[in-house]
Amino acid sequence: MNGTKRHPVRGFFAGLLAGLGIAVLTVLTSVFALGGTEPYIIVVVGVVAGVAWAMLGPVRQRKGGATPAAATAPAAGKGPMPE
Repeated sequence: MNGTKRHPVRGFFAGLLAGLGIAVLTVLTSVFALGGTEPYIIVVVGVVAGVAWAMLGPVRQRKGGATPAAATAPAAGKGPMPE
C-alpha cells in the first residue's frame, strides 16, 4: 500500500465505541427495543465503518517527516530589521 501505515485496530475500537454510543442512544430514546436485534446491528455497522475508514480514509503526515519548502523558507517581511 505505497508505504502508508494504516491502523485497522484503532478503527475497530473507534467504530465499536461509536456503534455502542449510537445503540445506547437509540435504546434510551425508545427508537429500538433493547431485546431486539437492531442495537447489535448498529454496533456491527459501526465496527465495519470504523475499520473501513481506517483502511480507506486519508492518511495523516508522520511526526518528524519531511517539511514542505514553504514552511522552511522565511516569510516575506519577517526577516531581520534593517538598520
